[in-house]
Amino acid sequence: MKLITKVGKAQRAADHWYKCYSSDGSYWEGSGYNDKRTRKEIHSQLLDLGTHPSPDEVEAVIGNKSWTDCTCHECGKSVDELVQIGQELDYESMTAEVCFPCLKKAVKMK
Repeated sequence: MKLITKVGKAQRAADHWYKCYSSDGSYWEGSGYNDKRTRKEIHSQLLDLGTHPSPDEVEAVIGNKSWTDCTCHECGKSVDELVQIGQELDYESMTAEVCFPCLKKAVKMK
């Protein structure tokens, strides 16, 4: 079990971006974005934000909220923090990310 926050995701975004995209040189240097930036250029822009970027700053560089999003798997609301329950998130893991209001509801069920 661990706490997941939008701020934490923003602070790890540059490292996560690098791990996701840098292993294939042609993909790293290529552009898949409407503004024609390469994944390498986006990584550089993420690094330029420093060690404590806000979620809004990261979202502006990347162009979407997917890298900082915290959506509860129970209620579907976007929140600032979640608790990840189950296995470490992976392709076939049994994992849930749940907001605190939903966790409180679960405790009251007993």
